Amino acid sequence: MSQAPRGADKQSFQLAWGMALAFAGAGMFFRIPQVSPRIAEIAQFRPVMPLVVVSLYIVAVVLLGGGLHKVFLYFRPPGQNGSGTPPEE
Repeated sequence: MSQAPRGADKQSFQLAWGMALAFAGAGMFFRIPQVSPRIAEIAQFRPVMPLVVVSLYIVAVVLLGGGLHKVFLYFRPPGQNGSGTPPEE
């Protein structure tokens, strides 16, 4: 029985996790305009609604950015870590 090396399994998981984060962030960009009127109906949130919307968009940007970062790292050629220093062995 041949098994993939443990590192390859971890890399595949990181790619899947990165894609999930990116899709969640992109989905939030579509969902926030639909949900914000319903949030505004709650009396406690009405005065701070701009802060709530900005906070939700910040979460969406962080999710999308983090997911894309993981995906780009997965497809980067081996030996390039982007820091200008040689890769650790």
